[in-house]
Amino acid sequence: MKKFKKKIIIIAVAVALVAAIVAAITVVVPQISKKEESVPEIVTESSLEKIIKVNELSTCTAVYNGIAKVDNPDKPDEINYYVSYDAKVKAGFDFDKVNVEINDVPGNEGKSKIVSIVVPKVHITSINVDISSLDFMFINNSSNTSSVTEEAYKACNDDAKTEAESQQAIYDLAKQNAESVVTALVKPLLEQLNDEQQDIHYELTVTVED
Repeated sequence: MKKFKKKIIIIAVAVALVAAIVAAITVVVPQISKKEESVPEIVTESSLEKIIKVNELSTCTAVYNGIAKVDNPDKPDEINYYVSYDAKVKAGFDFDKVNVEINDVPGNEGKSKIVSIVVPKVHITSINVDISSLDFMFINNSSNTSSVTEEAYKACNDDAKTEAESQQAIYDLAKQNAESVVTALVKPLLEQLNDEQQDIHYELTVTVED
């Protein structure tokens, strides 16, 4: 069997949302360029929330090579076996909990506005253990039964969850990517509005809760 060695590698970043961005521009600023004398478009909190709230997003994926230990249920001090496994762990945030506020910049008579978006705290969104990767080392041979794979799979999921939750790098990258994704969704809309009208100027701030 292969050598048992724990390793976690962060491999992926934010999911591309080009289609969502295009759709968002269509929703908020429909056919502005086709209007010869258009009334200035006003971005509202509800319109931005419709753009942003597109369900849960994974902003970081980690590949983990782990080892789970399974004890003897009748003799907790004894180990039945070890099992190595490969898993993918995803971290992200819930778009439905994003908070949007639009406020006037003081002293600008409503002609300058700040769009403030607060993204909820990132968390582990999914754990996927590759069941075909399970590799056993039995200490107690009698534990090698027909149900051992099911038992080991659950142990591996629990182990991957514990290990992932202890890896601050996963949360840090997921947080960084969450800010980038939300900015990529909203900033083009505001820039388009700023280019096509002079009456109101929009600025954007995005923060992610710790």
